[in-house]
Amino acid sequence: NGVFGREQTQTGLADLAGHLRYARHLAMTKHEPVRVLLDADRGVVSMTRSGSPGRPVTELRLNEKGITIVRSSAGPVVTFYPSGRSATGTTITLRNQQRETRTVTVSVTGQVSTY
Repeated sequence: NGVFGREQTQTGLADLAGHLRYARHLAMTKHEPVRVLLDADRGVVSMTRSGSPGRPVTELRLNEKGITIVRSSAGPVVTFYPSGRSATGTTITLRNQQRETRTVTVSVTGQVSTY
């Protein structure tokens, strides 16, 4: 169903954008870099603080929502610094089971936008 697919994509998009915004907030409040790893193979997005690498703060399982991470223009890691800025701007493309795509963009200033 196309409506379900769009709603599914919107939910995944909102979840990813929220995850990225939380990572930025955490970097600013904890005064340390926070990395968001986009594991396209597993469909999982995990967040780690630089003070505790290897131990995810949170994980978002987009694969369980039927969402695939197609690509991230700046690679699989988005890093937010205590200033709120991102290491690089990036565009993350998601796809649902009906093959519809949507994007989340992180600017170098750390702003997260959805399209």
